[in-house]
Amino acid sequence: SIGLLGWLSAGVGVLITLIGFVTGLVGYFSVKSKAKTEAEEAAKSWFEQNEKSLKSRLDELHKRCNEIENQVTKHASESIAQISDTTATVEKAKKTFEKGLEPKEKAVQPATGEERISAEAVLADAVHNMNAKSEEQYTYDDWEALAFVAYSSGRFDEAIRCWRKVSQSLANPPFRVGRALFNTGSTLNQQGHDEGAIAEYDLVVKRLSKATDTPSTGLVVDALFNKALTMQKLQRFESVIDAYDLLYHHVLGASFITNGMLTLVSQSLVNKAAVQIALHRLNDAIVTTKQLTAHFESSQNTACITAVAMSTVNLAQALVISGRYMEAVSAIDIIKRRYATIETADFITQISKANDFKCFALICNAKSKWSNMAELSSALQIAKVAVDEALLTTRDKSRILVKQSYCAHLATKSIADVQAMLHIALHTATESVYLAEIEDLAIHPVPPDEIFKKLLHEVWTMPLTR
Repeated sequence: SIGLLGWLSAGVGVLITLIGFVTGLVGYFSVKSKAKTEAEEAAKSWFEQNEKSLKSRLDELHKRCNEIENQVTKHASESIAQISDTTATVEKAKKTFEKGLEPKEKAVQPATGEERISAEAVLADAVHNMNAKSEEQYTYDDWEALAFVAYSSGRFDEAIRCWRKVSQSLANPPFRVGRALFNTGSTLNQQGHDEGAIAEYDLVVKRLSKATDTPSTGLVVDALFNKALTMQKLQRFESVIDAYDLLYHHVLGASFITNGMLTLVSQSLVNKAAVQIALHRLNDAIVTTKQLTAHFESSQNTACITAVAMSTVNLAQALVISGRYMEAVSAIDIIKRRYATIETADFITQISKANDFKCFALICNAKSKWSNMAELSSALQIAKVAVDEALLTTRDKSRILVKQSYCAHLATKSIADVQAMLHIALHTATESVYLAEIEDLAIHPVPPDEIFKKLLHEVWTMPLTR
């Protein structure tokens, strides 16, 4: 009974505990629910009372954020624009000195003294801003600026060292590498290091020959043109012709052709024909000149038209040498009729040469009829008319006046009369005119030529002639 009573007492205790626990839970959740409701109502009341103030403050914060964002964007844009302007200014300064490195045949307007001074100042600033860097940190832009500063002050070896820092890095853009190689080659040319220059030009072609962008194409054309000129100086004439041929075909395959490229193509064909004449390949020279004319006779590029006239003079010379006098005359007449209105200095020079060669061709044609006095007299009269016409349109009249004297000599004018005419002809002539006329007498000589050559020499060497 005592055990049962104990068990009942324990059970009642547990039951009381459970009831207390449940009662506590009910009270807790009741209080919690009430507190939650009161809190929600308090928060709702606070938000309702402060809604306008909060919204105003949020709007103000949003506006301020937008202002800060706009200021950051503006400063970033200004910084980027400033960097871009500085880069463009430095690049323009580099191009000022690059004009002196490009082929002069491109007829690029040389930099003025004022432009050079301005470019030197820009590049000096760019170099000054590099003081905080080590050489390991220099970019290709930095090395280029250093190179042009050195080049502009005549420190060519230092300029070459800097350009080679650009060209020897495989990480640099191909065009920048090509430009550095070309600048190195052109500078070596100016120093008389022709073999080294040729090697640099070959590297330009090797690095950029497959590039399709216009600047790279133009750089390859410049390199091939300069290489050909250097080869010509070294009298490697076959290599000259090969370089000009490669230049021609490279431009033909270009996606876009600039006026500068066209100018160099036309000049390369002129030079090629001249080399072929020097090698006594007259038929090849005629073909080259006709190729040039076919490409550029209707060109709007004045330099190309001038090249056509120049090459026609070469063609006339080749035709005269080969005895095809009247073909030479016809070629020159076509050029004179077609471009009679062009008055640029270069073109006027070529037309003057054309007039001289026409007279020379007609005189040679007359000399070829030496055995037939009637035909000789008729042909000589035609030559005299051409000489008189040339005197009216040619500015430098020295060579034409010498030919007028020669026509008088062939027409059996007296020695005294011919001497007097030669005094007038040679009064303002240069030695090159005298030597050229002596050389002309060696082409298709006739018996009176020896007497005229002696008269020409006597008058030229007289102290009072010039």
